Amino acid sequence: MMVVSFLNYQADEFMEAVAGPEFENDLSGLRDLVNGLFAAETQVRNAKVSEPLSRFIAHVLENPAVQSASPWDRQHVARRLHTFLLAHITQTEDNSRFAPSSSQETYTEARESFFHWVRTTSADHTSCPYSFAFISCLISSSLTPGQDCFPSTTQKYLAEALCWRLATMCRMYNDYGSVGRDKKEGNLNSVNFPEFQAPQNMTQAKPSTNVSGDSRKDTLLALAEYERKDLDTIVARLDLEINSQETPPEIKSREKRKMEILRMFIDVTDLYGQIYVIRDIASRMKKSTGHGDT
Repeated sequence: MMVVSFLNYQADEFMEAVAGPEFENDLSGLRDLVNGLFAAETQVRNAKVSEPLSRFIAHVLENPAVQSASPWDRQHVARRLHTFLLAHITQTEDNSRFAPSSSQETYTEARESFFHWVRTTSADHTSCPYSFAFISCLISSSLTPGQDCFPSTTQKYLAEALCWRLATMCRMYNDYGSVGRDKKEGNLNSVNFPEFQAPQNMTQAKPSTNVSGDSRKDTLLALAEYERKDLDTIVARLDLEINSQETPPEIKSREKRKMEILRMFIDVTDLYGQIYVIRDIASRMKKSTGHGDT
């Protein structure tokens, strides 16, 4: 998972610093390229972009743990990885639509509400959903050899709900800490949505340090804490579902270990988000065709 985390940062920078500028005037072509890689098309449209992305995709999907996971978990990580890369393209499109009016700090051409955006494009843009699917493969291949990580309908649903609450919360924390950088780079940030230009009257729990004094940021932080409460509720519900009274004794220890792994994943992902509240740790991106490799 540490290797995957490292590669995720590289993939993120590659999409922003190399793939995006290379297809600056043809983002639909970049989307076709990514779709083609997942459809196993042999035609190479742009070696500078397709070869690194192809290696990145292969590194994830051909990992022995993924290959020995259940068919469901293998398909799920492929879907989430595909969505992760496509979300970068959509984010680039949003940045382009926002940039001309960025001096006004309001995304007047927003194609959807903030609520919908932060749970789709913005959450998918983080590596959380696909990384969660990847760790599900690790669990499937090791703890429950060949079986689904989340075998029941309820477990699958709650796991997805958990993942998206976590991704949404961490995106909010990330945006809270990167308002200044995003403004300089012309990137769309949560606080640029029209909803944040309305009166801010939500009561929030503020961090003990680095409180911004910006009502938009304070509201964003309060919304992140709202997502955290829902996340805690879902985790508790999933724990009860996994470790129900009907669970056979011989399976209980395995299921307990599964929840321990999931809680560690949540804690580490949450830690990255909390770091952004204190300090923006992302690289400053230069919009050029500079080098980058996954």
